[in-house]
Amino acid sequence: LLQGRNHALPLYELVGASGEDHARVFEVACRVDELGVCAQGSATSRRAAEQAAAERVLLDVQRKFDDQI
Repeated sequence: LLQGRNHALPLYELVGASGEDHARVFEVACRVDELGVCAQGSATSRRAAEQAAAERVLLDVQRKFDDQI
């Protein structure tokens, strides 16, 4: 969606990780600075946390694009 509208790709940042080694919970932030959108996601793997954050950002980005129409 972002590339199709000539925007930069989202940036991901590991905000934190907690819990025992066998039960880690990762907290990741996903942001699109150009649009002022940021969201966080958490999960038991970094990839899943990134996907959770990306889903939230996608909803916000879609709303912003819908408002521009």
